[in-house]
Amino acid sequence: MDLFLRKFDEPIGKKTNTPYTLHKQTKNQILIDHYQLWENDWVLLKQIEKNHGKKSDFFSASYSDRWLFLAFSEEKIWVDIEQVKPRTSSLLDKRSEELQLLWEENWKNFYRLWTAKEALLKATNTENLDQIWNIQLVKEKNTSEQSFQVHFDKILFLELNNQQYEVRSFCHEDLIGAVCIIPH
Repeated sequence: MDLFLRKFDEPIGKKTNTPYTLHKQTKNQILIDHYQLWENDWVLLKQIEKNHGKKSDFFSASYSDRWLFLAFSEEKIWVDIEQVKPRTSSLLDKRSEELQLLWEENWKNFYRLWTAKEALLKATNTENLDQIWNIQLVKEKNTSEQSFQVHFDKILFLELNNQQYEVRSFCHEDLIGAVCIIPH
């Protein structure tokens, strides 16, 4: 699994700058930076692109404001990120019981739970976002796993339709992210 987290100078998501357009425009630059290549080292860059683009690889992208999160994996992978920002307190109240499983009712944990659930919805091809309320947090555990630019600090165990899933979660600056992998 290769994960790339990048902050840009301007917010992502303008009509001319969708995450997939941005992905096409920045993928090479991210790979150049990650593998410490020279921009004119096209032969090596093409080989790296080929390795990241083979048919057995899966790709996922998510963005929030100025942040872009890209993931490549040989297994099915889905990601989600959100910037932590306060919202109406009724959202915390509605998720109070689940947030207690994360030890504290706060916006960081709300977004940790939200991104994990959204990554799982993507993983299970659930198009109706209202289904997010049917996903239950069963438990969480602390972890310390590094994957390139991302340091996971929690694993959330979620249940949807009587099936359990593990979703890895991380916090970076004012950003919360989650990765859901479903082995084939």
